[in-house]
Amino acid sequence: MLFYLGSGEAEPDSGAEAEVRNLQRAADRQISRELRTAREPARLPLLQLDEIQALLPEETVFLSLFFSQVHHQGSTNPIMALQGLAVTREGCAHRTMMFPDFEGGLVRMSKAGHSLNVSPAAIQIATLRREITADPLHRKVTRAAQQFLADDSRSYLAGFTESLPSWLTQGKTHLCVWPNGPLHYLPFHLLTANGRPMADDWTVTQVPSLSFLSRPDRPAPPSPRQGLAAFAFDSGGTDSLEAHTARIAASMGDADPVLGTAATPRRFLEALPNARYIHVAAHGSHNEWAPWYQCLFLAPDPETGDDGRVFAHDILRTDLRGVELVTMSACESALGRFDINDNLHGLPAAFLSAGAAAIVGCLWPVAPDVATGFFGTLYEQLAIDPNRRTAFRTAQSLTRARHPGYRDWGAFCFIGDWRTTTDIHQGATA
Repeated sequence: MLFYLGSGEAEPDSGAEAEVRNLQRAADRQISRELRTAREPARLPLLQLDEIQALLPEETVFLSLFFSQVHHQGSTNPIMALQGLAVTREGCAHRTMMFPDFEGGLVRMSKAGHSLNVSPAAIQIATLRREITADPLHRKVTRAAQQFLADDSRSYLAGFTESLPSWLTQGKTHLCVWPNGPLHYLPFHLLTANGRPMADDWTVTQVPSLSFLSRPDRPAPPSPRQGLAAFAFDSGGTDSLEAHTARIAASMGDADPVLGTAATPRRFLEALPNARYIHVAAHGSHNEWAPWYQCLFLAPDPETGDDGRVFAHDILRTDLRGVELVTMSACESALGRFDINDNLHGLPAAFLSAGAAAIVGCLWPVAPDVATGFFGTLYEQLAIDPNRRTAFRTAQSLTRARHPGYRDWGAFCFIGDWRTTTDIHQGATA
């Protein structure tokens, strides 16, 4: 999952399963080509720096991160570097963080007849993720993870850890990160700054691209009677996901959840365009060789013969431009794959590409009671105030108080546009 998605992954046709995988790879590439063609503008939609600044609320720091390679004194070949551009309404700053121990460019690996490209940073991020999710015993996080989070924060924030105290004194409380490559898998909110997790002082969100700062074509959200579309199906044979979703729907007051055998793909896809919020609790499956085939397992539909799977490419065919937030209570539901141009693929990318303003998902598997508490609090807050960022912050803080382990409260990630419709209109006229 941390390798760059590319055409070199095709494998020799050594059997029926390999043939199916290669067919899915071919279909996946065709879907990506059609998406690029459909979105390709007459000219590259560049935003000038002053335009980006005008789109940012006063409390927001926008941090763009990009892996590159630079020449470094004492090294024969270029080395890996992370370029960081921090933008606020008042100004901007650029920094370059060099990694002298890693050569620049990607590492090309071959395995089982196909080739893969990976950033050297991916190995470190994979190690950090494993340590965070390991059993910490009596601690909040393992000693190794604590050390990684402290030692690597400056590197993965491109040296801007020194700027955090100054930004806080200026009233900045929101860090919006535009990651690159394997950084999409990094829990930025857990990085340690000044001896404390970033989440102590900052609400940390991510955007998959710069286009999420300027989306003037978003329609007004649907009326409250079309509030939450909540679906749950537990293909594991228990009703825990359905009970979880019923409790979350109750947080919105008038939401009527669709549970169990009623939660078919057909009914799910029909409900999406008319909802303001979408919550789905189901088991899922990554498809690392063809991420537009990443899927959720909903209820089989006897009427249509559907086996219950909802693929990412099914979501792409829906119009979700009126959807304010998608929440997914499924393992690693915030993860997909990324290509060499940093385009995201998979279920999260599909919801965002179809027009949803934002998603909240999980960076790794999380305990059911933790997920129920988090999403329940989030929707309780949204029922009071439609500010998605505030609701996420509140849910994160209360979950942390109940479940202080990093692998619990730290699992949830906000990706997309955090602003309400009012914020967007104010930014556009600023």
